[in-house]
Amino acid sequence: MVDTRLKALDDSMKIVQDSQAHFMKELQGLNVMVSGLNVMVETQQKLMHEMLNHLTSLSSHIHDSRGDSSRFRTGSSSSSSVHGTGSQSIPTLLHKPTSVEFGRFSGGNPNSWVFQAKQYFDFYHILDDQKLSLASFYLEGEALEWYRWLYENKQLVDWDHFVEKLVRQFRKRNLEAPEGRAKLRQISTVANYLVNFEAVTNEIVTLLDTFLVHCFISGLRIDIKTIVVIHEPKILYDAISLAHLHEQRIALKRGSIRPILGKS
Repeated sequence: MVDTRLKALDDSMKIVQDSQAHFMKELQGLNVMVSGLNVMVETQQKLMHEMLNHLTSLSSHIHDSRGDSSRFRTGSSSSSSVHGTGSQSIPTLLHKPTSVEFGRFSGGNPNSWVFQAKQYFDFYHILDDQKLSLASFYLEGEALEWYRWLYENKQLVDWDHFVEKLVRQFRKRNLEAPEGRAKLRQISTVANYLVNFEAVTNEIVTLLDTFLVHCFISGLRIDIKTIVVIHEPKILYDAISLAHLHEQRIALKRGSIRPILGKS
């Protein structure tokens, strides 16, 4: 009887041990699975982190590209297509820029064309060593043939040297000496006379202001000139203002006189 009970107890212990061994085996399997899951989670997290960094970098690149494109459209980097980048910082325009035209030159009025070219270069911040090459694309006719001759004969140095040659080549052949400016005469109004005077004197920009005052006054109508001379203006602006003022006074005087009509 006792043996039977001991045998039953041994069998029960064996069953418990077998169950415990099976449980431990399953637990080890679960640990392996958990470890595998942890590795998978870590791998996924690492992959997601790398993707996030890549997306952040891509977003930053797109933002920078849009910023560069915007600055190009507003003109701050528009000159890079002509002269590249420079060390001098260029302010960004806050308004929509107007289209600045570079006029073509065929030989007439060289001083005006040079002035317009300088304005264009300043507006777009063109580098000195690229001004001449850019300007050459806007020459035509006689001016282009003349430039071609200079180019093929290696007579070109830089923009300033070219401007000096261009003005000397294409200025009016019958240009008078500075003293000849005094021969200009007022025919109609002071305003019309001033337009002609400026057109003539612009041909030579180195004239002294005192000489310009003398030339301007000497060409005025005698009735206006007499009064302007009395004031002895020292600068051209004062002489022009006095001429306009006394022209208006003379016109008012003439307008105040009414003819007396006889009775019929």
